[in-house]
Amino acid sequence: MTALLVMCRCGGKTRVEAAEIGNPINCEACGEALSISTKNSIPLYEKTSIHEPAGCDSKYDFNPPVDPAANASMPTKRIGELLFEASLISRKQLATALEAQKKHGGKLVETLIKLDYLDDETFATFLARQPGIASIDLSSFEIPRELTEIIPKKYALEHEVVPIDRLGNVLTLGMVCPLDSRTVLELQATTGLTIRPVLCAPEDLRHVVEKSYHDDAAIAERGDSSFDVEEIEDIMLVDEAGGQEARSMEQFAEPAGPLSSIELERRISALTCLPVFAGVMRRIREAFENDSTTFEDVVLILSMDPSLAGKMLGVANSEELGHFAQVDSLQRAVKLLGFHEIQTIVESVSSMAALQAFGEDGAPTTHAKLWANSQHCAHGAKLVAEISSAVDKRVAFCAGLLCDLGRFVLAQVAPIHYSKIDDSLIGAELLAEEKQTVGMAHTDAGSFLAESWHFPARLVAVMRGHHGCVDREDAKELVAVIEIAEALAGLTQDDAAGDWAFVAGQLKRDCRPAVEMLDLTDAAIQRAVERHLCQQKADLSLLK
Repeated sequence: MTALLVMCRCGGKTRVEAAEIGNPINCEACGEALSISTKNSIPLYEKTSIHEPAGCDSKYDFNPPVDPAANASMPTKRIGELLFEASLISRKQLATALEAQKKHGGKLVETLIKLDYLDDETFATFLARQPGIASIDLSSFEIPRELTEIIPKKYALEHEVVPIDRLGNVLTLGMVCPLDSRTVLELQATTGLTIRPVLCAPEDLRHVVEKSYHDDAAIAERGDSSFDVEEIEDIMLVDEAGGQEARSMEQFAEPAGPLSSIELERRISALTCLPVFAGVMRRIREAFENDSTTFEDVVLILSMDPSLAGKMLGVANSEELGHFAQVDSLQRAVKLLGFHEIQTIVESVSSMAALQAFGEDGAPTTHAKLWANSQHCAHGAKLVAEISSAVDKRVAFCAGLLCDLGRFVLAQVAPIHYSKIDDSLIGAELLAEEKQTVGMAHTDAGSFLAESWHFPARLVAVMRGHHGCVDREDAKELVAVIEIAEALAGLTQDDAAGDWAFVAGQLKRDCRPAVEMLDLTDAAIQRAVERHLCQQKADLSLLK
């Protein structure tokens, strides 16, 4: 720590050197005399990276320097385990509380307190002793109006959080429980900001929220906001016991029209992972509990979910792990990461909202339809690669699985906007609808995320150009494979009842440039059509 950001109750912020703690200063905004302490200041650290988010202070950062390689293998522990390890609760008490939480809902800590296994004071002391968690006194603080527009009052009170300060892409968040990683990830995904949690007292937080927030109805009446705060989005959360808990969260303020590309890129930049289907999470956990599980078994499960596969590929290509070669297949990623690292990644992803394959009416969800298309495209790409011998079939499968990852990305960072997209649209019509409704096409969203996750350049080019122009010479054959695979994915079993040669001829006409680039014969195309339509189709029950 090299500096402090001193917070005044007027909302003003004054930077001072860390050595000044205990000394008096005057607020730069209102001139009030302040005594610098750990209760009214937030630590700042010297930047250690040459990559600085736009709008950030050029010298300081909110995040302390860490060793990424060490953190990469560090398991993420849930708060119940931390309390048990601190000898504040017994294993039996934790199990009882988890069962009660699963039955009645609510937060684990609240349940422990209701059961008299824990008290507020003990829990506050426990939090204050956690390494890396700063605390702040909010008793005389007032939140600036522009910050209250980031998080709705209802959400702030329900989750016991309050926005304190924003510096560039970093939002300092007062929390009664800074170890609530689920809420932190939820806010990062929805606001597009990096969340920096600090500890504050629950009574202070409730007081400052009631004092600083204005009534939403009054805001609408004044007409000074272009945001609709009434939209509600249902989010499925994985609770501490591993079960499913459905609850509603007031959607963060969104403009009625499309978002700007700058705003969407800001939100995408904050994504460290994407939600995964509940059934896939269950299968991967069961696999790791089985001593006979092989690398091939893990690859098979990861290939069932584009979001989880993308996360593994990103970590495998990260600079922190020292893998400078381009990892462009799941098989290679799994071998490089190893079981322990994959388990750690799976647990970090599990705190996010779990995707559901079926709605209350039993119909497949939009995410399930996107999943089915990714599976058809992945298997189709592998098939075309085998027939043409133009690219490695494992690379082709990975490209087919991830080429439309941008659709999952847009559904995550702009859920209300993307829910308005007609999921029957394909190709140029889909891209145009996404740009008009959301503000960005899924090809741009997917490739932007892929670049930030350090995907191989060739795969990024495929994600960006598989519906249009390819900007890399070494990606053209792979894009051709994906183009034919997507055409195959659009075929239905009804097409199998027709003339094979006729269907193959139609596909050849629709994908002529790609067919010519791969030098596919009429017989090869017909063989691809036959094999694809005879393959078992994507089974949505695997996602349950």
